[in-house]
Amino acid sequence: NRLRRDKTQQLTARAEEIAAQHPLDGPLIFAVHQDFPSGIVGLIASRLQEKHYRPAIVAKVNEDEIVGSCRSIPEFHITEALDRCQDILVKHGGHAAAAGFTVKRENLEDLKQRLSNLAMEQLEGINLIPTLNVDAELAIRDIIWEVKETMDMLEPCGYGNPTPLFFSPSVHIYHRRKIGNDGAHLKLLLDQDGRTFDGIAFRMGNKESLIEECMDIVYLLQVNEWNGQTSMQLNIQDMRPASRPSVTISLG
Repeated sequence: NRLRRDKTQQLTARAEEIAAQHPLDGPLIFAVHQDFPSGIVGLIASRLQEKHYRPAIVAKVNEDEIVGSCRSIPEFHITEALDRCQDILVKHGGHAAAAGFTVKRENLEDLKQRLSNLAMEQLEGINLIPTLNVDAELAIRDIIWEVKETMDMLEPCGYGNPTPLFFSPSVHIYHRRKIGNDGAHLKLLLDQDGRTFDGIAFRMGNKESLIEECMDIVYLLQVNEWNGQTSMQLNIQDMRPASRPSVTISLG
């Protein structure tokens, strides 16, 4: 897993370089290279989409064909875009946010241009800022196992049935530390009205200095199992200083 993470990081940086060297008109990110492993092109595309909040396509060059993986944003239905290019595709499939395709090498540039034009046409004039749809406000003191068990009744969650998101205002951050490779993530100790929970903020290690004593947080409820102990933790998706609601500290 560690080797896979390191490889994904390295290749994501490489994909950004390739996309910058061959920029397309409009907001679409497109990176193609023979060294991209088929097994992680989707992960690379996801990282680019999360970081830049743009539709991202990463593809591997094979002998005769190119196999790509796409990750998109709510404002751009990637599979519908591929449908409009099906006359030059060998095959494709997916849903609004994620898709894959195979294209002959001689049709690659045509595909890139068509998808770029579609993205430019559909996203022109839209302020591309990521948003989170919060399902409910929940006080920390009201987080009990029965709440998590009720949320579990909504499973399976995924595209079309997202995991419920909660918002808690004015949560005290008593402790924080960086964890993971190169301190990429944050481990937090959260408290509100004497009720304490652990929190984990993935890929937010570089935001540590922006965290204040009291924060508004958006999170998923998550079960953490460690050393034979089971506890509830908050998987932080976004946060902002409670005293400055116009300022957010987001993922990416």
